[in-house]
Amino acid sequence: FTFAGWLSESLPLADSKSLQVRVNPDTTNRFTAVFNLTSNSDPLQVFPNPAVKETEAGCVLNRAGKASVQIADGTGKVVVRMVDVTVTEGLNIFKIDVSGLRSGFYLISIVTEDSVLSSRLSVI
Repeated sequence: FTFAGWLSESLPLADSKSLQVRVNPDTTNRFTAVFNLTSNSDPLQVFPNPAVKETEAGCVLNRAGKASVQIADGTGKVVVRMVDVTVTEGLNIFKIDVSGLRSGFYLISIVTEDSVLSSRLSVI
């Protein structure tokens, strides 16, 4: 469909994700394109989950900057912390070593200047 001169299309992908593509031709017949990967479920995807030695957390962020990645146990104690992680606008994937954690359930969070994204993590 067209919105304010932009051609826009949302394409369904696997795992309840979609790719939104917006294209805007300018007066010189060059195109500006915006690609936006979105998830229709959790804004923070964790895989594998349950994890044994390592897991990856992925999210789409609205702007570049710095973030912290943290994992908290059931009591709220932060047991893994990565600070001043450089993030980009768009899709970000964080590899996290969980080999030092006991089996159990945890809360993994990505904290940026303007958002906090969290998801459950199981370690076996």
